[in-house]
Amino acid sequence: MLVATLAGWRLDPTAVDLVIAGSVVYVGVQGLVGRPRDARVTAAVVFGFGLVHGLGLSTRLQDLGLPEDGLVARILVFNVRVGLGQLAALAVMVATGSLVARAVREKGRARPVAYGALVAAGMVAVGVVAASTGSADAPATAIAGCRETPYTPVVVLGEHPRKDFYGPDEEAPGADLSHVLGDGYVIVTYKPTIPEPDVEAL
Repeated sequence: MLVATLAGWRLDPTAVDLVIAGSVVYVGVQGLVGRPRDARVTAAVVFGFGLVHGLGLSTRLQDLGLPEDGLVARILVFNVRVGLGQLAALAVMVATGSLVARAVREKGRARPVAYGALVAAGMVAVGVVAASTGSADAPATAIAGCRETPYTPVVVLGEHPRKDFYGPDEEAPGADLSHVLGDGYVIVTYKPTIPEPDVEAL
């Protein structure tokens, strides 16, 4: 994650979410199958999942617009905090699982049920992420709970801005932007520290 952030490497966040959900399915299937015969294959798969997770997290960090001063130290501290949070979550999960395993009399049946539930949860997550990918382009009327209402113009101060786009080093005219909001335009604001490709996309 550190190297990817410093180098500006980025991945599609949706693809990362799909890989994360797929890794949950993989763990569940591996638990149902049993111990792997070749630990090297499992290690390679886990390494691949971890690499994608790190690159995806780096992409999201870059979207936040991290400050350039002390960037390495900030990322390292962030990694340590994430690691401690993961260890705490794992400790709770292991403790809960141990209590449940002791409470179940027929332990042979508890294992496949637990891993089957993990596979099911992962598949649901994959389905949700995949379904939400195409929903961004859906018309507003197709979204549950939404309804169209007549547009009421709002009279505000200011005039029309002199141009459509203001760069990171320019001061955008706030009153003029408010004026075109009243005309029904959509204003997109962004942090001045976003990467150059994102500025070009805007």
